[in-house]
Amino acid sequence: MSKQRQIRTPCAHIKEQDRLNELRRLRILDTADDRRFDRITGLVAKTLGFPTVLISLIDENRQWFKSRHNFEATETARDISFCGHTINTEDGMLIIPNALNDNRFEQNPLVTSGPKIRAYAGIVLRSANRLPLGTLCVLDYKPRDFSGYEVEILREFAEIAETELLKNLSSGPWADLVFGPQMLVERQVMSANELTTSVDQLCASNPDVDLVAFVIDTPRLPQVRRAYGSEIGQALCTELAKRVRIGLTNRRFILGDDHERLFAGVVERADPSEDVARIADALHFTIGNRIQTSAVTVTTPIHVGFSAVKKNNNGPEIAFQQARLAIDSLKSPFSGVSCSVYQCGMSERVERHRSIIAKLQAALDENRIELHFQPKVSLDANDIVGAEALIRWHDDDLGYISPPEILEAAETMDQLVSLDDWVFHRACRHMADWQQRGIGLKSLSVNICGDTLARPDFVKWARDVAAKFDLEPNLIDFEILESAVLFDIADTVEKIRECQKRGFTFSLDDFGTGQSSLSHLGRLPLNHLKIDKSFTDDVVQDRTRSAMTYQIIEIGHSLGKSVVVEGVENIGQYLIIRSFGCDVIQGYYFSKPLPDEKFVALMTDGGGKLKPAGVDEL
Repeated sequence: MSKQRQIRTPCAHIKEQDRLNELRRLRILDTADDRRFDRITGLVAKTLGFPTVLISLIDENRQWFKSRHNFEATETARDISFCGHTINTEDGMLIIPNALNDNRFEQNPLVTSGPKIRAYAGIVLRSANRLPLGTLCVLDYKPRDFSGYEVEILREFAEIAETELLKNLSSGPWADLVFGPQMLVERQVMSANELTTSVDQLCASNPDVDLVAFVIDTPRLPQVRRAYGSEIGQALCTELAKRVRIGLTNRRFILGDDHERLFAGVVERADPSEDVARIADALHFTIGNRIQTSAVTVTTPIHVGFSAVKKNNNGPEIAFQQARLAIDSLKSPFSGVSCSVYQCGMSERVERHRSIIAKLQAALDENRIELHFQPKVSLDANDIVGAEALIRWHDDDLGYISPPEILEAAETMDQLVSLDDWVFHRACRHMADWQQRGIGLKSLSVNICGDTLARPDFVKWARDVAAKFDLEPNLIDFEILESAVLFDIADTVEKIRECQKRGFTFSLDDFGTGQSSLSHLGRLPLNHLKIDKSFTDDVVQDRTRSAMTYQIIEIGHSLGKSVVVEGVENIGQYLIIRSFGCDVIQGYYFSKPLPDEKFVALMTDGGGKLKPAGVDEL
């Protein structure tokens, strides 16, 4: 007689008791249906086409469904649950294309009888301390493969579901944990003056307390308010404050408004030796890369600076100022959380940043900033088919000022639109001069930011500047980052199409980094796709990166876009990129960015062609 196969029951989590404590603190088990969660499961079913979607929470003996789309049972035993296995996975995900082919589930009663589950995919939902609580999962009743796109979308919905779960920790009025003998005290967030007074009193009455000061800012909040309205801007701030509280929920802290930024506060270290970076990690996890309000999901940069409050040589006010300096030391990504802990030397960088701000406008007015031009070379004939205009600045006092430093200064001054206007006018002036001199450059690329693209008069502005220099619009290519379109994709698509009707072209720059998304790539009517230099750097020695580069080129071509690879610096990179069928390359292998006259010489000396160095010798 053959031995009967046993059901593989899930093991207890390695931190099972801590995990259960976190789950109980949510006070959500066995609560009534909630539209917040039902909306998520319904949207997953509609978006991905799965018959059943569940939000499952795992306690000692069962998995209980906070939301269930097209599933009758409200709970099942933990011993037979798929999700009980999922919460023990290292990567927080379990994919089962066919349960009958998986020895963990082939004899499971949920597979052999009852609902007869065949395919399953679950993404772990975690607590504020990153312990698994349950999953967002999808079921199918026939075998099914899961695409990378489906998993990506499921992860995004899981992040939203996780955020909604954690809101249970901060329901009702805003709650702060206040130092002293009190327990939880419900109150509105403190004013900046109240915060300073409270922290001073705390330090005076508790000289041994070990504190870390932090400051939080959303530098693009004005743009959010312009794009969505003041109510959404306020909702973003409220939601951000809630997430900060969730991230610090196991600690004692005080939070209030900040005189210069959005929020500021102090938090007690778990012990004097605790690394400040650990507190930063806690906030980074709970704030997340996007903020969901009742109406929209907002993607915006969120900056957090930290500084230890040292009893001997700096009080809280100095620590707050150092935390602000830590923020100022950050570069400015267009979305997501960036944390920085104050270090010696940051003051010098911030002082340089302030000096650049003080000099920028005068440098533009006095033409001390100039444009250099880097050729774009076709791979079929090695023709120079275009060039990218790149800003360059050398100051007598500050030395070379990099383009990112210029952009950071302009963003701080809220002058990115003015800087784009200056660059566009200057680029068109150069292009018009080349046309008169018989330099037949086919296209000049100009980088523009999201704020410029969001201008109500963007189409008129582009047309009028080109007409001012008597240039045909088809000579101008606008390079945009994907983050530039995240506020209002519909409006962006309309503007791009209107410009394209007049002859302008558009390139998606730096694809493969930051918020790059295939879904956005399919929606945007772009002419060209530029693959980021980070792929080129690794294309020779990293097979995975090389394969990804090839696939992006193939995807770009399948969507009808020409593909540019930037950052090509040596013959190895050139030969591999060429073999992948890329259309155009840009990089030091052919030429670094050149000032006007040297670029003209490059165009005229070789008849608009560039010879690949070293290829003849192979």
